[in-house]
Amino acid sequence: MKDKLTKRSVERLIILNEECSELSKVICKIQRFGLQSTNQDELIQEIGDVIQMINIVCEELEIPWEPIEAAAKAKKEKLKHWTSY
Repeated sequence: MKDKLTKRSVERLIILNEECSELSKVICKIQRFGLQSTNQDELIQEIGDVIQMINIVCEELEIPWEPIEAAAKAKKEKLKHWTSY
């Protein structure tokens, strides 16, 4: 993992943040208006954008994927316990 952020790294983090915001906006629309084919397409697109930016950021910052997978599994277990997952 890199210790210092380069201008390029900061730019990629900003884009990831923007993509997360766009995904959040689509989710809010779905919660408000229901899942329809148009916003489902938007949801698919934004999820793809976020996943791709996560991959790019991890590569840029030399973040290994294994701890991310472990965190995802831990989150799934928490959801099983605390939600109707």
